[in-house]
Amino acid sequence: MDSSRGTIVKIGNVEIGGGKVVVMAGPCSVESRDQIERAADIVADGGASVIRGGAFKPRSCRIVFKGLGEEGLKLMRMPRTGAGFWSSAK
Repeated sequence: MDSSRGTIVKIGNVEIGGGKVVVMAGPCSVESRDQIERAADIVADGGASVIRGGAFKPRSCRIVFKGLGEEGLKLMRMPRTGAGFWSSAK
């Protein structure tokens, strides 16, 4: 690694760090398969390399949407193979 470029993390064909800007985009909250598929198309068309989305949404009120949890993580794995980019979930 060239120390003048800083730290570079390579995930598949995406390099994060150095002098290159990597765009990550997606929904705040993962809500459905259809939503993630549509978001993946929009994110890819916009030139982003990574789709991101929140699978877990901690809330202090128990009646507010809390995310899909593990099911949301499974949904976030799908766009990687279909659109050719990586996904990130929180």
